[in-house]
Amino acid sequence: MPRTPTERLTPTETILLQVIQASPDKRAYPAQILRGSQGDLKEGTLYVILGRLKKQAILDAQRVKITTTQGPRVCIYYSLTKKGVEMLRVEEEKIMARLQRFIWKKEITP
Repeated sequence: MPRTPTERLTPTETILLQVIQASPDKRAYPAQILRGSQGDLKEGTLYVILGRLKKQAILDAQRVKITTTQGPRVCIYYSLTKKGVEMLRVEEEKIMARLQRFIWKKEITP
């Protein structure tokens, strides 16, 4: 069942969306996502998560033909949909609120 923007992303999904959103043109192919996650995402789970987020209309996938030294090939670039951008924004706000509460409690606790 598709999620609504009020539903939470998993930590792994949040990392994946942050990596894509932080890329220069706000789209990335799987190898870029793995590198950008600095080891937080693993190849074995990446494709499962990408497929699930695409099915839930959180990610969009675009096939792009490129030419390499081995000849032409197709790369799939992933980008956040409007729903994905909104879900990431909501999740980042929740994370910041939790951090602020934690810091505030640390500051007033003797």
